[in-house]
Amino acid sequence: MRSVTSAARVTWRTETKEWNGPLSQWLAASTGWKTMPLFRCEEALPGTVCCQEDCYLVDMQDRRLPRSAARKLLTLLAETAQRSHLFQNFLTSNSLQPRIIASMATVLLTGFGGFLGSEIARQLLAAGYQVRGIARNEYPELEAAGVETVQGSISDRDLVLEATQGCDAIINTAAKAGVWGKWPEYYGINTLAVSHLLEAAQQNKIQTFVQTSSPSVTFDGKDQSGIDETAPYPEKWLCFYPQTKALAERAVLEAAKTGQVRACALRPHLIWGKGDPHLFPRVISRTLAGRLRRVGDGRNVIDVVHVRNAARSHVLAFEKLLAGDKDVNGQVFFITDGQPVACWDWISKILTTAGVEVPQKSISFSAAYGIGAALEATYWMLGKKNEPPMTRFVAAQLAQDHYFSIGKARNLLGYDPQVDIESEFAGCKEWLAGMANG
Repeated sequence: MRSVTSAARVTWRTETKEWNGPLSQWLAASTGWKTMPLFRCEEALPGTVCCQEDCYLVDMQDRRLPRSAARKLLTLLAETAQRSHLFQNFLTSNSLQPRIIASMATVLLTGFGGFLGSEIARQLLAAGYQVRGIARNEYPELEAAGVETVQGSISDRDLVLEATQGCDAIINTAAKAGVWGKWPEYYGINTLAVSHLLEAAQQNKIQTFVQTSSPSVTFDGKDQSGIDETAPYPEKWLCFYPQTKALAERAVLEAAKTGQVRACALRPHLIWGKGDPHLFPRVISRTLAGRLRRVGDGRNVIDVVHVRNAARSHVLAFEKLLAGDKDVNGQVFFITDGQPVACWDWISKILTTAGVEVPQKSISFSAAYGIGAALEATYWMLGKKNEPPMTRFVAAQLAQDHYFSIGKARNLLGYDPQVDIESEFAGCKEWLAGMANG
């Protein structure tokens, strides 16, 4: 008997054990093996496959179990978990879902250096998964943490086909965000690149695919008050970002429908947290430049989601699909903190925490929308690349409700927002103040 450290950084004791008990007998009958190396857990841990015989985890670092044999075991467990009576007693809680096995699965994570992508990478590594990341820039800190890095763009089809070899799953967070720019820029990253990833999944026999989408794929400029995933795509779009993200979402769901992959799409809304490079900096910079106004009365209700909650939803979706969950396959999910807030209250909280005076000037929604339309037309005509100070999309987002039901994510993914908003804001105070004064 010897001690090893698994990829999940948990110490286990290994032993070659005879097949005893109902689970072992089933495995023996399924594999034809007489004995096999198993890890006996010193205490019950989330993610292990449990029964009356104690908790066991297969670790790829144990050379006595060939990789091909471990993969065979993984496949057998994943395919059987949803229908075998041997598993029904201990699949009743999320902590006992058979992620089988942390050190087994290699995840291709696009956009791993981004705000959301980097948090997903950290959570996957902490759970023991192998992470291979694609991004255009270098991220030494994540590489040092254990991410296998591939430098490049997912718009490069050949790179994607090569980078996905040997992977078990794809989580696609890479995207071109924003409300202004040219169609090819948005389409190339948000839509065409997704077709490359789906092609790679099929070619390299990758069965699990999680797409980061956006609630804006259903936004038509009107109030969205507590809507769920049955809301349709709009007939007209206010900018290229939601349009190209909707095309990608549809492609992923169609691939799931046709059996090409097991896939789902997540729609996190207004991701925030310390280190946020988008929402917080935009609010503060526009205020300091004297370009932020309250649009409408400010009482419209919005949803936001902390980056840790958003990342957790991706890990949950990935694990469900990896285990062959048919209820999650082909679905979309709104992802939020589950605590809707008045839009101007949220903006005021950001500015107050940063020590920036909250603007008092306001403008009606109709006026802001009209100005946005005029500025868009003028900027397009003049060929200006920088974003107009107001657009139709921004006006609508600032003035209309956009909050969502997360009941489906709670029920099917086991998603439960854990972040305490007040304490997180307190932790952001110094960082936000530095941004305002920098």
